[in-house]
Amino acid sequence: MTIKASSPALVSGATQELVISFPDNRLLIDLCGEFDKNLSQVEENTNIQIVRRGNELTLIGEQQRTLSAQNTLKIMYDRLEHGKALLTPDIEAIFRFSSSKENSEIHNGDQIEMFSAGGVEIRTRKKNCRTSHANPEKIYGTAV
Repeated sequence: MTIKASSPALVSGATQELVISFPDNRLLIDLCGEFDKNLSQVEENTNIQIVRRGNELTLIGEQQRTLSAQNTLKIMYDRLEHGKALLTPDIEAIFRFSSSKENSEIHNGDQIEMFSAGGVEIRTRKKNCRTSHANPEKIYGTAV
């Protein structure tokens, strides 16, 4: 994934354009979703505009919001690279976990890491099931 800043913002809150290039068009199709509904969901949650052209996405909005959307799109793309499905609840969970953190960067051991690499999943014949709770051990402990 290649990232280019077309008009870097000098002042916090200023509008900027951030262009992200994706190497695999097949994964980009899944990233965007049917009728670009995944991109619409990212736009609504981050309050930016996303323009799709070829294998590039242009993020237009305030600097902080475009960086948040870039991070979200990276997590979504990484998830697809690992062969996992990307459904609406998955995207909501990504936003829920990233908004609860003070720093939007991913570190080893973070709860959001389960969406980008590996994680706890139960595989059945029909689909893979995974918890969307921030602390699944706590839920299991109280249930037992």
